[in-house]
Order: sequence, then structure tokens, then C-alpha cells
Amino acid sequence: MVRMWSSGEEHVRVMAFVGLTKLLRLISTTLVDFAIKQLYTNFVKNCKFTSVATLPLIVFMQNSLVEIFSYNPNSTYQQGFVYIRQLAIHLRNAMVQRKKDSFQSVYNWQFIHCLCLWSRVLSEIPNKDVLQPLVYPLVQVTLGVIRLNPTSRYYPLRFHCIRSLNLLSQATDMFIPVAPFLLEILDGAEFNKPSKLSTAKPTSFSCILKVSKQQLHTKAFQDSVVDEVVELLLEHFSTHAHSIGFPELAFPCVVKMKHFVKTSKVPRLGKQIKQLIEKLNETSQEVTKRRSTVSFSPKDVQEVEKWEAEYRKKPNAIVQFYNRWKSMKVSLPQQDEKPHENKDSESDNEEMKSPKKRSKTGTKTSKKKRHDVEAKHKHSMKAEQADREETEANDVDDIVEDFQFSDLDE
Repeated sequence: MVRMWSSGEEHVRVMAFVGLTKLLRLISTTLVDFAIKQLYTNFVKNCKFTSVATLPLIVFMQNSLVEIFSYNPNSTYQQGFVYIRQLAIHLRNAMVQRKKDSFQSVYNWQFIHCLCLWSRVLSEIPNKDVLQPLVYPLVQVTLGVIRLNPTSRYYPLRFHCIRSLNLLSQATDMFIPVAPFLLEILDGAEFNKPSKLSTAKPTSFSCILKVSKQQLHTKAFQDSVVDEVVELLLEHFSTHAHSIGFPELAFPCVVKMKHFVKTSKVPRLGKQIKQLIEKLNETSQEVTKRRSTVSFSPKDVQEVEKWEAEYRKKPNAIVQFYNRWKSMKVSLPQQDEKPHENKDSESDNEEMKSPKKRSKTGTKTSKKKRHDVEAKHKHSMKAEQADREETEANDVDDIVEDFQFSDLDE
């Protein structure tokens, strides 16, 4: 039944899950723990590759596990402790090893989906007191994953991690410092150069963990990254929009974003950032005005909580802006990473061929000059071929053949 739940057709999966839920309510606790262990193991095995076709199946398995984990929070704590510890061990090994691609044992879909699953479990199960001690280690593991290899090619992976952290922050009402990891992206070299012309469609990050080198400086990639940064910042700030300390939270981010707007060589990217700055300033002014009339001090926790609960009844500027953003956001078609790379490489090939065509249609040149043009063209083609081979090699390395959970049998 577990096998059918994890690898069968859609209707077979649903029927298997219904049967499992009924069975788990009848058997002993020991057998329930064994069944959950098998379910989790099969989930890990079947989320190795993620695409538009497989993502709904992975989400279904996550939904199923969240519901099953909710049956017994005490047992879920024990399971979560073991599996989050395993994630931490994999991260530690990747940080300690000095091999070239050691981080790829962490930078793969299985690891990311496990982080997402446990974020959902800790966020959606009502009995939060029992699972509360697991929040801190999960947050530390997720932040460690972001810091492990903070290069621009892995921005999509960073977005997946930050989205999980925002979910945890919303559910637990805890402050998680995700803004610095988003603002760091705006300082990247990708936004200090004009974008390249490309035939690639807008990049959807839902089914990719990294992008190719050819995509980094394209207009589609830059636009998609800024959209994602603004959306995640809005998620973050809307979660804490009714905090009495919101002005102090927003001020450093506003300074950083103003610097980006002034220094960016891609003016169109600054429009959304300016809107976000305006809403942050408006909300900060509103909070400052409201708290200027209070008579209690910051150490009066109960009074602060009462003030925030009262303020939360009415959405302020940043919350309203975030709600409008979600309602107006246009869903981009989900695409795999490979087609982007192929299209970009084809575009580069056309750009490399165009000088040769122009040289044929140009004015008549001497024999020596023609020889120089041909030599230069051959050299550029060789350089392009070497870069394409390097990109293909990197893409092959991204496929992690196996993701071993060494502690599953303990």
C-alpha cells in the first residue's frame, strides 16, 4: 500500500492514502511509527527529480504526510527529531568536506523537499507546544543551506528555502531574519550590468534549483529574480506588519533598497523596489504615530501583545499592498531548466554566427584581413564550445544519484 501511495497513478495514490489513514487509526503505536518511517522513506526516494509533471505528486505526498503526522504530535516530535538531525548531519558533512562539489549532497531536490515538508509539519499541526523545540534546529539547518554556496546560479534554491522560513515565521509568530539573504541578491553583479538580449521566456523558479550561466545576465532572469525578491520581502514584512518594532525592522532594509535603486544600471528593476520602499515607509510612519501615544515601556510584554492584537484587526499599508500583489500577480508558465539552457545556447550560437555573415556581405577586404577574421571567428567558436561543455558538465553534476539517510535504521 505504501508503494502504491508513492508511485502509483493519481487515483491509486488517493485510494492508498485513504486506506492508510484508516489502517493507522487501528494498529498499535509501534506499527504506526514503522508505517510512518516507510512513508517518509518512500517520499524521499520519489522526490529525487522535480518537474512540472511530478511536482503535483510530490505536493500530494507532502499533504498526506502532514495529515498523518498530525494524528499523534508526540510521535511526530520523535520522528521529526531524528529526521531533522539527519538533515543537519548532511549539512555538517558538506561544510566540513573540502571537496569541489561536496555541497551537492545538500543542494538537491530531496534535501529541499524534506526541508519544505518539515516546515509545513511544524507550521500546520495545531499542537505547537509539543513541536516547538524543533523549530529552532530546522531554521538553523535552512539558514545553513542558504549560506553553504551563496552564488547567483543557486538563487532559485535560496528562494525555496526562504519561502519555507516565511511559512514557519507566519505560523509560529517568530522573527526569522530572511531579509538580509534577499537584499544580498540585489548587490549581485547581475544587476550592475545591462541585460543581454535573449529569446528565453520568463524564468519560473518552482521546478528548478539553479540556472545556467547563459541565463544570469538575461532580461528574463533579472525580472524574475526581482519579482521573487519583492514577493518574499512582502511576505516577510506583512508577517511582522503589526509589530510595535516594525520601524526598526524596516529601516535597514529601506536603506539597502534605496542604495540599489540609485546604483543599479538596470532602471526598470527599480520600479517595484520603489513601490516597496514607499509602503514600508508608510507603514513605519503609521506604527510610529500609533505607538507615540502609549504609556507602557517595551519591557511590558503583556501590554505590547495587547497593543499588537488591537492593531492587527485592521490591515495596514504593507498588508494591503501584499494582498493586492497576490491578487494581481500573473502566473507564469512553469518550465524546466533544460529548455532555458538550450534556448540561450542557441541564441548565443546565432550571435556567434552573425559576424561571419556580415563579413561575407561587407566590402571586399584583403587576403590577410580575411584570414584574421576567420582566425578570430574560429577562436570565438572554440571558446563557446568550451563554455558549453563546462555548463553541461556542471548540469550533470547537479543530478545527485542518491540521497542516503544513514540514520533511518537506527
